[in-house]
Amino acid sequence: MSIQQLSDRVLDAVAEDAMNKAFLVMQNRLGVESGDFASSWVMPHEIKKFKSWLIAYAHAEMNFDLEEQRRVARKEKWSKYLEGVMNNE
Repeated sequence: MSIQQLSDRVLDAVAEDAMNKAFLVMQNRLGVESGDFASSWVMPHEIKKFKSWLIAYAHAEMNFDLEEQRRVARKEKWSKYLEGVMNNE
């Protein structure tokens, strides 16, 4: 299965969603009833760094997947070549 290659605009929205869900998980586990404190506690520069980290992680996953796909394709191409050579003997 191949990983989706997402645009930067989509990755930005995914990272935003991931951050919101992370806060929600923490609030739920702590028994917090309102997100009012979280919205006043959030430091914009730290959120920006965290969001950038999430986007960098997504890029790393996508690049790793592309390299893996290329490796598999090279291996399949090589196998077909060898099979052709063996069959022509």
